[in-house]
Amino acid sequence: MKKKTRIFVGLVEVAGYFGNLKKGFLENGVECEFITLDNHKFNYGNEDRNIFSELIKKINKINLKNKKIYFMLSYFLSIIPRLMLLIYILFKFDVIIYSLNSTLLRFLELPIYKLFNKKIVYVYLGSDSRPPYLNGWFVNSGNYNSTYKRSIKKKKIIKKVEKYADYIIDYPPQAHFHERNFISGLTVGFPISGFEEQPKKREKINKDYIRILHAPSSPIIKGSFNIDKYIENLKNKGYNIDFIKIVNKEHSEVIQEIKNCDFVIDQMYSDTPLAGLATEAAFFGKASIVGSYYVNYINNDVEKRFIPPSVFCLPEELESKIEYFINNIDQIKEIGSESQKFVKNNWGSKVVARKYMDVINGKIPKSNYFSPYNIEYIYGVGASKSQLKNFLKNYLHEYGEKGLCLNDKPDLVERIKKFIDTK
Repeated sequence: MKKKTRIFVGLVEVAGYFGNLKKGFLENGVECEFITLDNHKFNYGNEDRNIFSELIKKINKINLKNKKIYFMLSYFLSIIPRLMLLIYILFKFDVIIYSLNSTLLRFLELPIYKLFNKKIVYVYLGSDSRPPYLNGWFVNSGNYNSTYKRSIKKKKIIKKVEKYADYIIDYPPQAHFHERNFISGLTVGFPISGFEEQPKKREKINKDYIRILHAPSSPIIKGSFNIDKYIENLKNKGYNIDFIKIVNKEHSEVIQEIKNCDFVIDQMYSDTPLAGLATEAAFFGKASIVGSYYVNYINNDVEKRFIPPSVFCLPEELESKIEYFINNIDQIKEIGSESQKFVKNNWGSKVVARKYMDVINGKIPKSNYFSPYNIEYIYGVGASKSQLKNFLKNYLHEYGEKGLCLNDKPDLVERIKKFIDTK
């Protein structure tokens, strides 16, 4: 009798992705545990409690002003529970799915997993693989030294992961540091499922107003300043807009606001048509307007059947798109219905978990893989082209081409240099 596959998922949660993935495995009759080492501020839930991980979480709560001493002390104190958790994983599970650049023991556990014949899958969802110099957070900070150090470190980590991982799932517009082919994230999907929490009483909505939701986890990265300005411009034109903006609220509150809105404005400078918030909005039949420079590249990187419906537009078009759909509310509601149908049919937690089983069993078609040497997109996320150009110009002046960590991709380096030199 064939032994059933047992799956471990950890060690970080992002936008409910991994909790929903665990639910999908369970719905398919696959034994799975999802364990994290930190309490997520948005309280997504669905994770399992483990005596060793709970102890690590308590140690991580140690509050010291000196960050360097804090990290050294917390890691030292958590060594024993980390080792015990590793032993627990080794003896109970066959497959390890790590989120982002997760590690129990600074990646020393990876060769141990291979020694014990475990399959390793690494999943990347954004800034975990994206070069820091293409990340709006670093671009807006103007800290070139920190960006350089983070870039060097991230390249080394990804190289280490690629040495041991059986499979890697990532998205082309952020995967510049990879040297191995990876499974394109949109071909797998973003797992979504029903929300069991009891809904609050639906508030009475003024039907004379269009209710628009913007719920940025990071207002600077999401371009919230510009979005606020666009809404104010449209109000000054006489449009009746009930603009709901919520920042850093619990997941249940965001879900309730999604249910109450007409449509969502996700972000200004994205690199995917449906990120976490937009996916949740789609689940409830609400369309999202998403600004992105990747609009001009996505069809070259991803087959059309894998691209979810949304209002995916250039950042410069965002205000006009908002105005258009205020005047054509039935159209954006129709897009919301199409998005809902797409995510429920293709990104339901049970469906995505089945795709992961295909990954684990080596049944993913070759067409779903993407070569990092085919990447053309260089505009990152969270910053305008002018902001990015100015940052990269100064960054390259300070650190040269070595700061890009793209020695294996000379064509991409030339593309970045050409972008900097354009007027």
